[in-house]
Amino acid sequence: MILKRALSILGLLIVLFIALVIYNNHFSKLDAKGEVQRMYANARMTSHDTITADDLKKFPEPVRRYLQYSRIVGTPKLHMVRLKQQGQFQIGPNRGWNDFEAVQYYTIDPPAFIWFAHIQMYPGVWITVRDKYDNGKGNMLVKPLSTFTIADAKGAEMDQGAMLRYLSEIVWFPGAWLSSYLTWEAIDSSSVRVTMSYYDMKVSGELTFSSRGELVDFRTERYRAVGDKFELAPWVTPVLKYSEMNGVMIPSEGEAIWKLKDGDFSYIRLKVTEIDYNTPTLYE
Repeated sequence: MILKRALSILGLLIVLFIALVIYNNHFSKLDAKGEVQRMYANARMTSHDTITADDLKKFPEPVRRYLQYSRIVGTPKLHMVRLKQQGQFQIGPNRGWNDFEAVQYYTIDPPAFIWFAHIQMYPGVWITVRDKYDNGKGNMLVKPLSTFTIADAKGAEMDQGAMLRYLSEIVWFPGAWLSSYLTWEAIDSSSVRVTMSYYDMKVSGELTFSSRGELVDFRTERYRAVGDKFELAPWVTPVLKYSEMNGVMIPSEGEAIWKLKDGDFSYIRLKVTEIDYNTPTLYE
């Protein structure tokens, strides 16, 4: 009798937990849509012009070569971007790879992004991650089973990291390189330094290009969370493959690597599977 009652209680608890997960997953999606809609509502759409060859004249030669390679001349100037990704994520060195799927939304003026990822840790067990850069501030939320928050990272180091992430990911929508918050400095015939200035913060990175005009990698120093502290570490995002999407040649596969004293730590390998420019609607 006692065993039967215990099993009944356990069954009820399991049903309630499943219902809680479904409930929280539903409302997490509603919160996510609300965040993106608010970000899109702030996007300034000041021009419906197309990008011309004259727009490229201000750039150092390696950047002009890349923009010509990307085929952005004749495409509309950008206001917003949305894309889908899939790939693998590693939460720590030698911790093993986990599959993930993600959607991401950007605005160009002001510069902002929101990234929603679903990382499969084990069969039936996942983590949802929301990373964003908005109003010059970075913030990351991590929720197992979309249910309870185990990380809500914010602060100056997160602001710097999110700003650098935005700067490095503009390669997926290179028309945004025309933005006034970016300045460019040639280093040599195949590399440049780009600086992003927004609110009261500046971040910079070095980009290396091939003789064909392809971007090879982006390098900088970015804050990395180590326990309950942050450390500056070299951060590199090499390009692995290019594809034509919506008439523009963009890096479709790449990874991000921390260059640590103990060796390289590659923590994400991704593929852009879909991208849309100036599309104000959200993915279902």
